[in-house]
Amino acid sequence: MKLRNTLFFLSRDFSGGLTAALVSLPGSIVYGMIAFAPLGEGYIFVGIQAAFYCTIICGLFSALFSSSKIMISGTEGPITLVFASLLQSVIIRNPTFAHIAYPQTVLSIVFVTVFFAGLLQIFFCIFRLGRIIKFIPYPVVSGFRNGTALLIIIKKIKKLAVSVFPKTSENISLQNVNFSIMFLILFIIIVIIFSKGISKKIPSILVGLIAGLIVFYILKWFHLPVGKTIGQAKFELIPPVYFIHFTQLFVDKDFYVILPSLIPAIISIALIGSLDTLLTAQSLENITDKRSASHQDLLGQGIGNLLSSLFGGLPGAGVPGRSFINHSGGGHSLWSGIFYSLTFFVIVFFVSPLMSYLSEMVMSGVIIGIALLIFDPWFLSLFKKLYQNKDFQTRNFINMILVLTVMLITVFFNIMIGVLTGIFLSMLQLIIRMSKSVVKRIYFGSTFHSKKERAPFVMDFLAKHGKVIGVMELEGFLFFGTADRLSLEIEGLVKKHSLSFVILDLKRIEEIDITGIQIILRIYRHLMKSKKRLLFSCIRQGESSWNVLNESHFFDEILEKHVFFDTNLALQWCEEIILAKLLPDYKSQQTLPLQEIKILEGLSLSDYQILNSYLEETTFTNDEKVFQQGDPPDALYFILKGNVDVEIDLPQGKTKKIITLTQGTIFGEMALLDGKSRSATIRISEPVIAYKLSMENFHFIKEKYPQIALVILTNISLLFSSHLRNANKIISELES
Repeated sequence: MKLRNTLFFLSRDFSGGLTAALVSLPGSIVYGMIAFAPLGEGYIFVGIQAAFYCTIICGLFSALFSSSKIMISGTEGPITLVFASLLQSVIIRNPTFAHIAYPQTVLSIVFVTVFFAGLLQIFFCIFRLGRIIKFIPYPVVSGFRNGTALLIIIKKIKKLAVSVFPKTSENISLQNVNFSIMFLILFIIIVIIFSKGISKKIPSILVGLIAGLIVFYILKWFHLPVGKTIGQAKFELIPPVYFIHFTQLFVDKDFYVILPSLIPAIISIALIGSLDTLLTAQSLENITDKRSASHQDLLGQGIGNLLSSLFGGLPGAGVPGRSFINHSGGGHSLWSGIFYSLTFFVIVFFVSPLMSYLSEMVMSGVIIGIALLIFDPWFLSLFKKLYQNKDFQTRNFINMILVLTVMLITVFFNIMIGVLTGIFLSMLQLIIRMSKSVVKRIYFGSTFHSKKERAPFVMDFLAKHGKVIGVMELEGFLFFGTADRLSLEIEGLVKKHSLSFVILDLKRIEEIDITGIQIILRIYRHLMKSKKRLLFSCIRQGESSWNVLNESHFFDEILEKHVFFDTNLALQWCEEIILAKLLPDYKSQQTLPLQEIKILEGLSLSDYQILNSYLEETTFTNDEKVFQQGDPPDALYFILKGNVDVEIDLPQGKTKKIITLTQGTIFGEMALLDGKSRSATIRISEPVIAYKLSMENFHFIKEKYPQIALVILTNISLLFSSHLRNANKIISELES
């Protein structure tokens, strides 16, 4: 049974790998032609063979080492165009390389660039830089893709113009235009564009190639001028001969003179290949529900490119289309990638002689069709969104400028300059984003109180005078730029609202540096001189932010009482200061008379006397539990002195404190309304004296003295109503 299952899954992997190999063939041919186009027609099959070796080697080692086991690697549009640009801009046109006369030396220099790019990708893996590469904004990626697509189209149209509009001594007229080639090219482009999306298993490139060849030979049968075939072609098995060529380069002093000129190309190939691979891996996560490891994916790609260069292969990257085809064809493990490479090798070994029948014009049409598919539809949709959606106009406009900038630099200057410009703009955009205000939300003590619920008249007092407390929730990075801006925002807030206390909630701060700390300390000292207090919440020992603050001697200057575990404790500290200063008659340490409990307001003197006869005075010590969540209801409690914490149970045996109740408040009131089990645990946080009204006594009062029961239930209802109103007010302020 186990053997049968193994054979079944292997057959699915073989099916997926075979399907992906078949549909990869035309793409590899096209990308090989693009890569070596700068060297002329004599190098067409050299380029195709380089693409084949890339597909075989990168596909194999990506499967062996990558975490995305169904990812198929090989030649890709953008990275191939960088390679072609390297040939044209760095090797052919660069005066540094003017002395190079031998084609083999040219190829060695180009392939050693791929070798170093592979090493750089392995470096990315070792130092876990895959996450950083993912931060390159999509508009930069889109701009580069659009630029490469436009470059391909421009170059091909220039070359085709010679065939469609042949140069003669006379002026160009309709009689001189080669309509056969024009029709053939347009037909192929239309087929590729409109066949896209018809079938996931049959790519539009293959449909366009087959349809184009059929039309080509029909036109040729009618003796119409449609160009020639690419000529003799045969895939050859070669050893890793470029290892020897690289060794010769490394001992040549002249090589180290030209090496700096290769660095932009090395970085461009490594970055574009890495980005395409990571984007492919991320896309596969959506269909496999398996998370990939970016560093491991880069390792497989780096090894693949390094070994590909030794065989004279192009640089490769993860290819989304081929990977999806592999998955839909049945591939589910690394064996699908292995079968993909092996079957592709067998196919090209036996099919390569037939490539001599391929038409140059058909391949040109396919190349233009591929370029149009590379062009990012998201960029085109920005124009529509820019005028239709007012909420996103600014963001879309910035994205559009970013795309156009990278695209135009890629087209009119250099593809590698375009890549480096994109990286620079990515860093600039990240800095600008990080330099924005770190203040996520601001609220005040008049609306937001601590989780310590006091007597109603005290809560009303805090609602009136708590406006001198301001809380600033921070998020993001706190460094020189953001900290300096924060200092101005704190000063403005204190001045505008006459604050006496400012609480900085650091819970969502991801990173803080020494310059940011120095600025925060400066604000702290400034407010202290003004008799105001800057407090810090959510600083917890052992966390990364605490370690940075400790190493910077932050706690040497900040008073211990101004640092809190959470914002609730900071608010509670501020409230106690306000009450001690503005409400000196309020003394929580004294036992509160029963008549001052708000929930009993409305009872007559005789009612108090009656109620008192049914109450039982109880005392509780620190950390004692009055009742546990889930216990049956037994009584209502009136707190005369002390504090209790209301806790709820969480999964895995944990608990969470949701509020602290003080004298003048009640707990256990839910039992009077629904008679259900306790919804929370009551734990004593400060020794308590309370009156206990048992359920039995309450029901007796309700029958014999309904006016007392009515007052208690009415006041409980008013208490719930007040809590709901406060909650709505808080939600409203948070939303605004």
